[in-house]
Amino acid sequence: MADYDPSVCLKDLQDQELSPQCQTLNPPWHCQDLTTAGGAYHKFCYNTGILYQPIPMLYCGNPQTGISVYFPPNQMFEKCNALGAPWVGGTCYCCCSCFANDTKIAVPGGAKEIYLIAKGDQVLTASVASGGKLEWSNANVSFSAGTSAKGHQPVMVYLSMAGNETHDLVCNLDQPFMLANGKYARASKLRPGQQLMDKDGNPVTIEVISVGMYDGGVHHISTETPWNKNPDGHLLLAAGVVAGDYTMQLYFDQLPESLRDAQADALPVIGTPEYEATHANSIKRSDVFYEFVSAGGQSKNVGQQTLTAGLFKTYRVPKGDVPYGAQALFTRDQAADIAMNGYQTPLSNPIPKSIFNSVTAQLAGFFPDVVFYYDALEALPNVYAIEAYGKKIVTVTGGFARTKGVGYEALLMAVAHGISCFYGGEPLNGFGYSAVGQADWFAFGVISRLVWVGQPFVTYITNAINQWQALFALVNPEHAHGNPLDPLNDPSLACRVQAIQSAAGGGSLPECAGGTPLPKIALQKATAASANEVVVNLSLAVETESGTNPANYVLVPAATVKSATLDPVTGFIVRLETELEPNTQYRLTVKNLVSILGSGVDPEHDSVSFSTAR
Repeated sequence: MADYDPSVCLKDLQDQELSPQCQTLNPPWHCQDLTTAGGAYHKFCYNTGILYQPIPMLYCGNPQTGISVYFPPNQMFEKCNALGAPWVGGTCYCCCSCFANDTKIAVPGGAKEIYLIAKGDQVLTASVASGGKLEWSNANVSFSAGTSAKGHQPVMVYLSMAGNETHDLVCNLDQPFMLANGKYARASKLRPGQQLMDKDGNPVTIEVISVGMYDGGVHHISTETPWNKNPDGHLLLAAGVVAGDYTMQLYFDQLPESLRDAQADALPVIGTPEYEATHANSIKRSDVFYEFVSAGGQSKNVGQQTLTAGLFKTYRVPKGDVPYGAQALFTRDQAADIAMNGYQTPLSNPIPKSIFNSVTAQLAGFFPDVVFYYDALEALPNVYAIEAYGKKIVTVTGGFARTKGVGYEALLMAVAHGISCFYGGEPLNGFGYSAVGQADWFAFGVISRLVWVGQPFVTYITNAINQWQALFALVNPEHAHGNPLDPLNDPSLACRVQAIQSAAGGGSLPECAGGTPLPKIALQKATAASANEVVVNLSLAVETESGTNPANYVLVPAATVKSATLDPVTGFIVRLETELEPNTQYRLTVKNLVSILGSGVDPEHDSVSFSTAR
């Protein structure tokens, strides 16, 4: 495995908003030691074949002082626990790609697929002479590594170019290329119509560029040329264009600003809405393929051999249309608002998919007949449940899992909502699924208690509620009110909050989501126990705040209620302290009371009469 560079790792983690980074702890954590010295972390990095794959690591820290303490892995839990409060274990992130395996690299006398190039082999490398002319020479390869041909790369860039001949290649987002102007830019910042450079310094136009998943191996090589913040000796000829080797990729940010293309540095990353808006006048879009359109409005047909082989699958334009007959976590408008007002972590962040895998592994044990699918290609955040082909299917979009703020708890409850569409019970919608609010209720009230047992339940369910409410807050008000005429399929988000909170607390489905109306408080009887006390009997126990508020009890003729005390055993008996006249008939009216079920006062049974003794 190549040498680990903390500065490169830190930048990658910061770009993916994974924090805290282990090397930023006080003191810095031992990423390099633990990821290269064997054990679970080393095996994780080895299996992925990607040096800078983010991996969560454990540390022992004091949140009050911000100081962490290093313990060997086999002593971490014992010694951290022995320190006592406030010391606690926590998670930080370390790091553990390049070209697709079939990318042709120029070697003396011809070209060779990159994965066939071994350490010690020779490749052609370029240096830039005066006047910008490229001078080619042979250099030995000092590093060669990659993944197997059966690998799966979640985020890669596809380029199709037309110069003296048509080329196409697949590379990672950080792969540097030499532009026709002699500057350098990463693949993530390239755009259709931009020109790269071939071996002889001729321009090669990018006709199509896309971002997506790649099913196949990737490989990276470095030359033995020492790195001195200069591309010379680290420039390869890949698929007919000049590109940097792995060393240049790792240290791209160390290049002098005079060598980096300033315009590219300032541009948005491919695949984002900002990217499309920036280049709207010069590109034609089909899904997330960006194709160059010339000044005459014509686009060109290009090779795209890798695409026709089915190895590269582009990310799709967010459509968000709910599949016919399916039940969705959000309406299309709500999902679009969340995508627009929220923020999605970069496509290169593998953590959301890992959390999905963990969540579905847990839930599959309780619901083995449900098929779980992660639709990484769909950018609009949503979760769908549908019964088709004789199977119960729950689909989570990549856009949902990557939305910032969606943690383990929110994702588990979102998948649980999908499951609940099949098992949540009545009320049902027109397709026979549990209604939206009922699915919310069953997920938070029933499934949550299956997977989170004991005291941790409180922490997990609280986090889930908070994360869901943060998602709801991203929905524009005009799309949050729901449809009062269709509460089963489209309850308001405020109603859904009631449903999940009621479920978590052991309550029932709110009426606004199709639940049975809660019984209301009826004032059954009032009795003058003495000249200074009235005993009130209610049909339901009331919660303390409203039940002990003297202002919620009105006597006619007027008599001041000095205090109200709930019976500590029943909760539906209230004792009022007041001053009553003898031999007088009073009428007591109650208002603003809230039962322990959350219901209010029945307006048809809010008053009774009673008399005092002579």
